[in-house]
Amino acid sequence: MAIIANATTGNVKKGKQYNQCKTDKKVSAMTTAMTIKDKVLDAVTELPQNVDFEEILERLYFLYKVETGLQQVQSGDTLTHSQAMLNLKAWHK
Repeated sequence: MAIIANATTGNVKKGKQYNQCKTDKKVSAMTTAMTIKDKVLDAVTELPQNVDFEEILERLYFLYKVETGLQQVQSGDTLTHSQAMLNLKAWHK
């Protein structure tokens, strides 16, 4: 099942819509000095009480991929739009 996220609002959907996190505070806190453990605990705490393991794992994996992407951007590991388009064309051959 696909996860749909809006990085600016903190909303995440997977068949259900989770409550919006404390957007500004959370986004700025997640990019500053929080430990990985703190990020995981916050993410799990924000989920509804009736959440199952699959939904928890999907949420944590989503946050992991976002964190990885932010680290790549900070280290300059990015592509231009034209480079990305060339990669896409090569994959579709």
